[in-house]
Amino acid sequence: MYPLELPTAVNGFSQQLNSGFASQVIQTMKRLLKQLSTFCIVAALVSVTPAAHAWPQFHADGANSGFVALRTSPARQPAWSIEVGPVLHASPVVGTDGTVYIGNMNGELSAFNSNGTLRWRRTLPRRGERIMASPSVGQDGNLYVIGTFAAIVRDHRDGRGGIERRVLQSYLHSYDASGNLRWTHTFPEINGQGGFTSAAPKTWSDGQTLYVFVPVLYTYSNQANRYLAVIDQSGAEVGRYYLSTSERSNAVIGVGPNIRGFFADVLGKIWDCVRLSCIEFDVSGLPPVPLPENVGWPHPPVAILDRPPHANQPLVIVDDNEQNLVAYRRSGSCLQEIWRKTDRQPRNASAPSVLLNGLLAVGYSNGFFKVYDPATGNEVARPWPRVDSPIAASPAAFVRQMYTVSQRGRFLAIDNNGSIWKETYLGAESMAAPAMSFNYLYVSDARGLSTFSPTLERVNTYQVEGGGISSPTIAANGTVYLIAGGRLYAFPRNN
Repeated sequence: MYPLELPTAVNGFSQQLNSGFASQVIQTMKRLLKQLSTFCIVAALVSVTPAAHAWPQFHADGANSGFVALRTSPARQPAWSIEVGPVLHASPVVGTDGTVYIGNMNGELSAFNSNGTLRWRRTLPRRGERIMASPSVGQDGNLYVIGTFAAIVRDHRDGRGGIERRVLQSYLHSYDASGNLRWTHTFPEINGQGGFTSAAPKTWSDGQTLYVFVPVLYTYSNQANRYLAVIDQSGAEVGRYYLSTSERSNAVIGVGPNIRGFFADVLGKIWDCVRLSCIEFDVSGLPPVPLPENVGWPHPPVAILDRPPHANQPLVIVDDNEQNLVAYRRSGSCLQEIWRKTDRQPRNASAPSVLLNGLLAVGYSNGFFKVYDPATGNEVARPWPRVDSPIAASPAAFVRQMYTVSQRGRFLAIDNNGSIWKETYLGAESMAAPAMSFNYLYVSDARGLSTFSPTLERVNTYQVEGGGISSPTIAANGTVYLIAGGRLYAFPRNN
């Protein structure tokens, strides 16, 4: 085991506590430290003040921390549930006023009041568009959502009768809080091919301009090219940064829960999923209860680290879902690559998570869970733990332990020295990221929603079919939201 090196973000935490909220957080943390005497807590407090009580983007925030600074209740019985249509990897996000937003594979973006009543519903402009990933509530209060369209086109550039091609094209749409369409951005063509992504958009604002970050895949001939696209609040592309190129045969995208698909599957099963909708739930069979077939492995969204000392020059970290984990630093109006980690073999990746303990953590389809210093890319701990099935779930953390779920249902608490501290079995498959509050973790799997203590003691399980793909969400009032079987469930906090 290599000696543990705390990341650069850990320095100077006490100097950051300039607000009453921060002081309350520290007092709560001290109480938790006393309560959890058996819980392996790092000697130093977390490196940053937890985010405000909001969950406006996938996995809580721009950093994909998966944590909200609230005390919550076990998810025992929902206060209400409502039909939302077929949902793939999209998770609910919550605006500052408590409005819950979700997109579905029918191309519908819906807004619900916190009591479960429908505020509005909009269908994306292009017929046949699917919403595969979570929308994002920007710092400007507007919504940003990606729709993907699948079509068959005939390419006549061969000079003969033409070649039939299957095409995936994604669009970034922006709506205001009332559901009015502001603009639509079409990812520009490269070599005659439009861009495709199944990643959730991530937003960041410098106080004057809002930026949307989206990893985009372009395919041409026998190559797959990956870029990081940056779009501003007006819908204009203001940056495109090259990530990687690979041959078709090596362009792992991941199709099906076992993550063995290659590029041909993108133009096959994923294309069929987008074109025909592939949400069919069947939870029959012996444990672990399986996920639905052909749900795919989404493109991981970026992680944005804008906590001190990176507030003015945030880091943007993206995995190309192939072999490369890349970090950029904002420099002026551009992004500058500062480090890159390249694996020897293709693999899929979870969304990179910059956790509140200051670490960057990523799960992979080869079963590895890797930890880095987000500022330098240095490996924080080795050997990394490896499990017997893919880790698509983005991790969550509060202090020292990092929590994630393997596809086969192993719920893991991983210490920041790289060892597995504790683990338990869900009894069902999952690729959904856990959501964490001060006192509970919420995990969705193919048979329901479970509440765990930080020491991985199962508090209860609410049984419902069709979960394990969309990740739970925690709202500012402590309500836990879950998508399962095409319904949105709301589990209230018991005051």
